[in-house]
Amino acid sequence: MDHPDPSQGHGADAEAQADSLPAAGRESALDPARISLALQDLAWLQCRGQLLGRGGAAMSTILLGVDPVARLFFFEGCRTPAEQDFLLASGEVRFSARLRDVPIGFPILNPRTVRYRGGLACAAEFPTRLDFDERREQPRVQIAPEYNFSCTLPARDGRVQRLGIDNLSQTGVGLRSSAAQQDVLPTGTVVERCELHFGVHGMMEATLQATGHGIIRRHALVQHLVGCRFLALDPAQRTFLQRLVYRFETAGREM
Repeated sequence: MDHPDPSQGHGADAEAQADSLPAAGRESALDPARISLALQDLAWLQCRGQLLGRGGAAMSTILLGVDPVARLFFFEGCRTPAEQDFLLASGEVRFSARLRDVPIGFPILNPRTVRYRGGLACAAEFPTRLDFDERREQPRVQIAPEYNFSCTLPARDGRVQRLGIDNLSQTGVGLRSSAAQQDVLPTGTVVERCELHFGVHGMMEATLQATGHGIIRRHALVQHLVGCRFLALDPAQRTFLQRLVYRFETAGREM
């Protein structure tokens, strides 16, 4: 029996569950939702990793897909007798990779040979824990003006102010304007129900707090910048930002 690709069609559900990785500390994730998200991200981002067995034996692999309902994930392996012997007979195998530059690892539980997308592969049960290292920095990506990403901020008088998005990280956003905003958004101001519009990537509603003001020069234009941080993000929002920042971070390296 061929297994379908369960990673297709689960993106929206996955983003509504939980953040796949915390920001700091050498930790272990025990929450099933976070484990599911991390596995889905490994498959979605095509992160190549290593399977490590007893005695130092190792082989390269990649996660092919994840079935959150059955709590199974599928990965390259079991295609040859040697791979089957390594995975099914060694007794103790551990997966190791980097997810968004964060080292991550977990044991392979009860691997077995399956047919997946017309070929042989391995399936295993979700691990009960994930181990990962501290992420030492939160990358901040520059947003080109031609994307026309914007943020609408509601005012108490019922009006709505619209500012451009200049930069983005998992913890905050820089908003640009042709006029100074110190009087409108003094440092420390908290604004609820702000809408951040990211074009084809979607929209996110969040609570923002102004943290500082400055002047920037972009493409020979002088603009005013308002630095804001996100307050009380839920897991779905953190996952949305994580994936969006990664997408633009990767695009910037490829230019």
